[in-house]
Amino acid sequence: MEIITETNQAKIFKDWLKTNEHLFNHKPYVFKQSEGVDLYRFNGLLGEIILLVDDGNASIDIIEDENKFTDILLDGVVYIEKEGEKYYCMLCEERKYYSSIKSLLIDHSFKVVLTWINKLNENHYLHYYGHWKNDGFSGVDLREGLPSKLDMASKYFRKYEKVISKQAK
Repeated sequence: MEIITETNQAKIFKDWLKTNEHLFNHKPYVFKQSEGVDLYRFNGLLGEIILLVDDGNASIDIIEDENKFTDILLDGVVYIEKEGEKYYCMLCEERKYYSSIKSLLIDHSFKVVLTWINKLNENHYLHYYGHWKNDGFSGVDLREGLPSKLDMASKYFRKYEKVISKQAK
């Protein structure tokens, strides 16, 4: 068995997106690139919702206040191992084998992101909590509906925002 550490996932995603962009309810677009790492935003969604794609990851993150990372909403980490001529994700309890790294990433990562993004609707809100500005913790929850009075009364509750944004690109 061989652990695969370099997948070229950012390029594979870019290529996959060219023929599958139409499947997204909110079209992704690159807003920042560096070597092997691409950051995407989505038309019609809050700008804080970011898709990060690099060699071992395709995650939905929340980045706010001048690109300060806040939380992960969808963790798309994939650890690939090769057994014979087949590939599988080492994190899965039940192994599903793929004929190529590309087919594993598409099924195991890209389609998961697509499904997650397409489930977002007018009733989804981001609920922000914590005190990261004071070197404490912070986080964001994706929830259906407005925060409760109990949520808003918490000293850790900071704000909430509707996920679907009319002001977004």
